[in-house]
Amino acid sequence: MEFSTYNLCGFLGGLHYNRLKQTDGPLFRGRYKSILVDASEYLLQVSRYIHRNPVEARKPLVNHLVSYPWSSYSTYVTKRTCPAWLCREPIYAEIGGTSARQAYRAYVEEGVDGEIREFYGKPGFSVILGSKVFREEACANAINGGREVSRKGLVEPVPIATVLGAVSTYYGCEKTSITVSRRGPRANIPRWIAMKLCQDFCGQPLSEIGRPLE
Repeated sequence: MEFSTYNLCGFLGGLHYNRLKQTDGPLFRGRYKSILVDASEYLLQVSRYIHRNPVEARKPLVNHLVSYPWSSYSTYVTKRTCPAWLCREPIYAEIGGTSARQAYRAYVEEGVDGEIREFYGKPGFSVILGSKVFREEACANAINGGREVSRKGLVEPVPIATVLGAVSTYYGCEKTSITVSRRGPRANIPRWIAMKLCQDFCGQPLSEIGRPLE
């Protein structure tokens, strides 16, 4: 497992937002729900399901999907400039037609189909959306690919020194400001972050993590 300052982005971004808003969120309550999708069969259906979420909620967030600012939908169906990170071509290729934007808008406005609604409506729904063959192949690949965690702990634990180095680089501070405990009214955020990351990535007991952190 390679660990660098980039590993801190999601963790610190969520932490900063929640401190700013004086709240907490799913980042600190468990992993997000991810689903493996057979794109050859369900790419369009899943895309439509995601884009319709703002109006499918119990209390719709908007009356018109193009009005929802936190979605890429308007970029798909209007001439709005497409951001560099968004790749619309797979959806456009699936939808076909002379005007991909108009065709996709019409497809989304038809509503979510029964199969997708049933899949997402089940409590504890499956993590794989696809045919029986697709599911069997996905499970076989997961088993053959090995596990991140074994009975002995992390398969590829990160050295404590690597975590300390990444944190000091990110915050632009000396390692000693992280490893040496200092009392005072000012919170030592880098030290707290380093301790948390060591617990998550290093696979060491607290007694070992505590040695370099005094």
